[in-house]
Amino acid sequence: MHSMTGFGRSILEKDGIQCIMEIKTLNNRYRDFYFRLPESVRPLEDLVRQKCQEQILRGRIELSVNIKNLNENDYIFSIDSELFEKIYCEMNKYSEKYFEKEIRFADLLGFKELFQLEEKKQDEDLLKEILLESLTEALKLTIESRRLEGENLKKDLTQQLDDMKMSLEKIEEIYSGLEDKVRENLKSRLEETMKDQRIDEDRLYQEICFIADRADIHEEIVRLNSHIKYFEQTMEEVGEIGRKLDFITQEMNREINTINSKSIDDKIIKEGIQIKSNIEKIKEQVQNIE
Repeated sequence: MHSMTGFGRSILEKDGIQCIMEIKTLNNRYRDFYFRLPESVRPLEDLVRQKCQEQILRGRIELSVNIKNLNENDYIFSIDSELFEKIYCEMNKYSEKYFEKEIRFADLLGFKELFQLEEKKQDEDLLKEILLESLTEALKLTIESRRLEGENLKKDLTQQLDDMKMSLEKIEEIYSGLEDKVRENLKSRLEETMKDQRIDEDRLYQEICFIADRADIHEEIVRLNSHIKYFEQTMEEVGEIGRKLDFITQEMNREINTINSKSIDDKIIKEGIQIKSNIEKIKEQVQNIE
């Protein structure tokens, strides 16, 4: 089970080229990409996207790449000599006329059009090789961080499910003796109301059956237990399980709402509220799962 949040960073140097790549993944209902690539490797964006899709199934993927040329001799410095000559002559003419001095080279440094510093074009095959190696390492670290975060989520979810099962066991125990309790309470109330009058046992039994039928939560208990087991099984599956877990959580919430609405015993309602609290925590955590 993997979380959707993770981070991976790789630094690779080869043949005078340094590639720094960072991948950050965040929660997202679907799979979304945001890339920051330098112009030198932008034609490889589709390939990078494909590699990410192969390993990350869900979430927002933010990827940034910084490529540096570490070799000084891989830069070309040039001066536009023709433009330099024109500017120099014109400026020198006015400088001698009005300031009675010749201009200096430093006086021309403000003309950016005269100077150009270019990086030598890099070998495309080399750039592709470096980029893919960096991507492989960064993805590996990202997936591992998502796996570790997923393990932490799994521990917390397992604890919430264990708490739910304990509360559900208490509800089953209380519910098993509910009919006798309804009989005793109803008979006591009737005796108090009717006092010396004889109680119709058949009518009493009908009332008990009616109340017990309205408060019958046996099916909801069975289904909730089944949902909990299915949730536990799904956590052991590989791949994109977040949406499935979210759906199971909704079904669990539906069952406990029905149990609480039908219950006539305060102790059952108390345990039901506790289960709802567990489900809400599970619901929040499930939003982080791939």
